[in-house]
Amino acid sequence: MVILAGGALAFNKFYKNSDKVDVGGKSVNNQPPKVQVSQTAVESTKLPEKFPTDLPLETGAKVTQNYTATTVSGVMQSTRVYETKKTLDENYKIYKDYLKKASWSIENDINEATRKILVASKGDSQMTIVMNKSETVSTIELNVSVAQEAPSAETK
Repeated sequence: MVILAGGALAFNKFYKNSDKVDVGGKSVNNQPPKVQVSQTAVESTKLPEKFPTDLPLETGAKVTQNYTATTVSGVMQSTRVYETKKTLDENYKIYKDYLKKASWSIENDINEATRKILVASKGDSQMTIVMNKSETVSTIELNVSVAQEAPSAETK
């Protein structure tokens, strides 16, 4: 009983301080570095920067997220999420056909009953299209990532 209690106390103390580890007698941070990202909201009536203008979008759909995000290393992601009235199968066909016709290389293709994902690349861009269905709503999440040159120290 004492051993279990002592073990529980030691475990609890370790767990509370698990973000620090002892390295050579010094306590150092054990957490992975956080990626610095700046995110900018975009009006739902506009497309995020670097977003393909020929990408099929459902007319009249409720846009729930619309933004660009840029890492300090210069990778920009443009994201648009909307609720759809079409079936997942209809959207899957629309976006898969688009990727093929627009010369995107499909790298990953998941086609399940309640979730469909297409991952494609073209040049220095990558696109991820996630189609989900819940009991109440179906959503389409469009992510386009474009590698860009990080700003130089002179332009900051």
